[in-house]
Amino acid sequence: LRTGGSDSGHLFVGVGPVFNWNLSGTTKGNNIEREMDFGNDSSDDLRSFELGASATVGFKLQMGAFVRAYYHLGLSNLSPIDDNNSSIRSNSFGLSLGFYF
Repeated sequence: LRTGGSDSGHLFVGVGPVFNWNLSGTTKGNNIEREMDFGNDSSDDLRSFELGASATVGFKLQMGAFVRAYYHLGLSNLSPIDDNNSSIRSNSFGLSLGFYF
């Protein structure tokens, strides 16, 4: 959704689903660093797929520059262990600056 354009710019907002695939990662602890394993086996570190929701709000100037803030809410349990005591969910917040050509 975007507000009507003006000489000075416009506000925009959006919401929608998020589909994430974990491709690679590194874990560090106790002076050990190793590549993470992604999958659905209980021996894996995290599940490969995540479903989430996202919201964004920003302002775009007429010249094309914009600033936006967004929030991501992870809805999927990323823990590959199937029991009620293991739950890992991701959430993130971010700010970005950009330019539309």
